Amino acid sequence: MNQVLGYVFGYGIPLGIALAGMLSILIGFGLLLAWPRQLLMVFVACMVSLASSSGYGYEDPTDANVFWVKGTRSLFFSFVEMGVFGAWLAMLFRHAWQREKQTWLPTSKYYLAFGIILLGWALVGLAEPRHALLLDLSQRGFTDLLWQGMLATLLVSVVRTPADLKRLTLILIVCLAGRHIFGLVRYAAFGGDPQNIYATVGASKVRITFFDINDSMLAVVMFALCSWRVLVDRLLWSGRWWLFAGGAFMALLIPLLSARRTAQIGLLLGTLVITALLPRGRRWPAVVVLVLAIPLSLAVQGQRSTLRQGSLIDKTFSDVTSDFQSDPRRSRFHELRTAWETLKESPILGLGPSGKFKVFDSTGLEYHSGYYDFVHSGFGHIFLKTGLLGLALFCSLLVAWGRYVARGWPRIAEAHRGLAVAAIAGLAALLPTLLVGTPIVELRTMLLMGFLMALPIVCARVGAVAAAPVRHPVARATVIGTRPGGALA
Repeated sequence: MNQVLGYVFGYGIPLGIALAGMLSILIGFGLLLAWPRQLLMVFVACMVSLASSSGYGYEDPTDANVFWVKGTRSLFFSFVEMGVFGAWLAMLFRHAWQREKQTWLPTSKYYLAFGIILLGWALVGLAEPRHALLLDLSQRGFTDLLWQGMLATLLVSVVRTPADLKRLTLILIVCLAGRHIFGLVRYAAFGGDPQNIYATVGASKVRITFFDINDSMLAVVMFALCSWRVLVDRLLWSGRWWLFAGGAFMALLIPLLSARRTAQIGLLLGTLVITALLPRGRRWPAVVVLVLAIPLSLAVQGQRSTLRQGSLIDKTFSDVTSDFQSDPRRSRFHELRTAWETLKESPILGLGPSGKFKVFDSTGLEYHSGYYDFVHSGFGHIFLKTGLLGLALFCSLLVAWGRYVARGWPRIAEAHRGLAVAAIAGLAALLPTLLVGTPIVELRTMLLMGFLMALPIVCARVGAVAAAPVRHPVARATVIGTRPGGALA
């Protein structure tokens, strides 16, 4: 009996888990082949609604429930990463099986180049046992860029009709409205977001709506969608006008009350984009919002500060100026200077996906907890991992995307311009985080960035297809009882 139990627990259960895993993969692959559009819409709803890109900022780290890294403790990749990769493979298989022309991004070659760089580092790790750590494909490297490209390719391949865009816009508005109502009610009645780094570390008493920068970026997207409906679609004083006006107001409060400078600066940049892309004569409300948002942001920053005296500017940047004056090692730029001391040994290729910069004095870098494998800058992180080569590729990717969107802008239909403007405004709101944040190591941030980059491309291609003239094939007339050429049968 004991021997039978030994076989059951030693071989039966692991084999059963392996078979169940393979069966679930086959079922998932079949669902992706059968209903790619519906599953993509569900994933977009989850991407918008499920927050907490990281566990940083909680008073008790066990309270963090980060959906986007589930599976990484037991498996090599997270469930989300495996799902995106599986959906991408299913899309390629579906197009090959149906002999359809694959729809690629205008930036696909840059994502492919990053994949080749990652493969190169992996081959180095295989050839040199002492470099085995180079096989690390975790989110602390630059693999999130590859998932971003896969999701964006999925979007441009699956969303092809005006009805798809209308459905996608509705999902965004409904999910974001629910998320914002939840955040504002929690802020007003329940003390705000528990992921409040300013209270847990900085000893500040300020409440915040959302700490996750993605919620503030998505709020800018919502603000743009609602503003476009109110100012351009001419919903003049109807019930829908008040509905979208209320949505725009709620969306404004999310980044303003987040107490994050990157979120508030992102709101200002997003509003500038919205103002520039609105038709002339309808820009003045956006200008008013822009003017009012600046003092409101400074007031919230003043509440966040622990300084009791000093000017509003001193309170706004207290964590920058006071730390630098007391100890330069606690400056926000000390991390970048320390990383550069290691990076300058290999500036062309960088330190690799698992590369770490050397630290001899951890003062001011305690938040790394001994793992010096990322920096607080998206561009800086790409530079750290892939060197000047990867940084040039990343900048070229952004430039190529911008040029394509500029060329395709006239083809975007009026009905879809609000969605395209919202995507561009959201990307503008993400710029401060790309400069001084950690977006590359956060899967949700990179997926949302790829999602927003794909939206104007989809809008342009759908508009081009709708505007193209329909060509009807001309059938040759055949008279019954005659041969070709008119001869009698």
